[in-house]
Amino acid sequence: MKKIIAVILSAIIILLCSVSAFAVAENSKLTYLYLDKGNIVIGDGTVSGYGYFGERITTADEDGYLITQTVSTTVNNTVTFSGGTNYVVISNIKINTGNQFVCAVQLTDSADVTLCVEGTSTLLSGASRAGIEVNVGSTLTIMGEGTVMAGSNGQAGIGGGNGNSSGTVIINSGTVVAQSKSNSAGIGGGSAGSNGKVVINGGNVTAVGGPSGAGIGGGCTGNGGEIIINGGTVTATGGSNAAGIGGGWSGSMGNVVINGGSVKATGGSGAPSVGSGAGVASDTILNSFGEVLYLAKINTSAMASVKEIYTDGNPNNLSSYHSGDKYFYFYLPAGTHIFAADSDDSVTSYWKAVYSSSFTCNSITAFECINTSSVNADDIIRGLSCGLSGLDGYLTLSDGFSLEYSDSVIGTGTEIELVYNNQPVFCYTALIYGDLNGDGWYDGEDSMIASFMLWGHLTPENTKAFYFEAADVNRNSTVDSDDISVLQQAGLLIADVPQNEEGAVDTDSAQWDEYIMLVDQAEEKIEEEVEQEQPQISFSIIDFIKFIAEYIKNILLSLFNF
Repeated sequence: MKKIIAVILSAIIILLCSVSAFAVAENSKLTYLYLDKGNIVIGDGTVSGYGYFGERITTADEDGYLITQTVSTTVNNTVTFSGGTNYVVISNIKINTGNQFVCAVQLTDSADVTLCVEGTSTLLSGASRAGIEVNVGSTLTIMGEGTVMAGSNGQAGIGGGNGNSSGTVIINSGTVVAQSKSNSAGIGGGSAGSNGKVVINGGNVTAVGGPSGAGIGGGCTGNGGEIIINGGTVTATGGSNAAGIGGGWSGSMGNVVINGGSVKATGGSGAPSVGSGAGVASDTILNSFGEVLYLAKINTSAMASVKEIYTDGNPNNLSSYHSGDKYFYFYLPAGTHIFAADSDDSVTSYWKAVYSSSFTCNSITAFECINTSSVNADDIIRGLSCGLSGLDGYLTLSDGFSLEYSDSVIGTGTEIELVYNNQPVFCYTALIYGDLNGDGWYDGEDSMIASFMLWGHLTPENTKAFYFEAADVNRNSTVDSDDISVLQQAGLLIADVPQNEEGAVDTDSAQWDEYIMLVDQAEEKIEEEVEQEQPQISFSIIDFIKFIAEYIKNILLSLFNF
């Protein structure tokens, strides 16, 4: 009974927390500002902008702002962040200032702006200003699922303006395209300006420098500053004499650290892909551990799609392919590495990358399925018998590979790590039809879980899909009473659940019919005895229920002070 009360109270607390969270979300509405109505200035606790009907808005919103426009055409109004910390969503805005000294979007006075991108926005500035100008001391963080394209006729796409270095630019997600047309970096320093700091954690990032400007890094004669790439799909192209990532013409490399992601960098004539601009010696590329890195290229042209590529078991946090390119570009320390490419339409593919004087990458087969086992694109291992403590009879491993799993008996949901030379490289999941509690066997307890699925208490929204597949023991694409019947029979050792056969399982058997008849007779006898003792039992049950109800009521009154 204490367990029942605890469950009731836990449910109430969860409900109250959900209501509270919903209320917080409802109260966190952003203030809408419409760019086609006029210029927008957002500062430290201040705002100047316009509403849908052109009304002035001057009351600051600590939750943030959503900037959009009521027309689909390009406008020449601008957005300025003049200090403070602000959260701003931009949704389908189009700015083209057309004026040499006017900036589409700028961050000044140590502004710290988180810019969430929805839809597609285009931000174009004149020759002397960056598309999104991030002054030294300011920080711009880009996130979201949309696209932002920032450009300038003379300065950085994102970063420094005329003759200026840039502040800090952080990209976590979204599609970001930044391009300069003259003497500046795609992301980084303006003409004659250096890069401040660029951190890319994810997203699809394309940066194109103008003549003498790096793709990511310094403008003409500017150094690369600090560039850290932890993930994402990054394409950086330098202008003439400038690095793809690093220094502009005559600019030093700066500090380039690559920990993940696919990084396709191309230097202009006379400059390296990653390093210093022409005329300046380059430093080495490092990761966060200080290891020297070298380029390894993986050709995935045989794959229709790639969800993710894991390097030695670590995801690279890729967002997409590079434009028109089925190669991926990874910077790794010398040694041997295993790549695992996870696909939507085929089984996981593997490559071994070995460094001698450079990396050579060869496709390999990590293991083969034997007997009844199979592995599909969903990375689930099927066709396993119940009660297994190992997979020797189901998978044949290539040299150097082994398997690790924590469960003593492999059941539905058991995570099976593929390991190469003691380094995990990928993870699979086991599925045994009929085993719903993950203990590696199918029995009456599993039939009860299947009943919860049939009654709607367990749903695809709160339960992983492969458990529903495991419950569909007759393979008719739904969990029904026949599945429960098979599991009940299996619990009595009357039936087996086949693991590798398609089609329905026979639910009829003489033993099962005899069992049901005995159960019916037992139920009838119990009902007769209950009817005979009804007066005495009924009053005691009623009194007991009243006692429990009053007890729970008192607890709730005390807990919530009703």
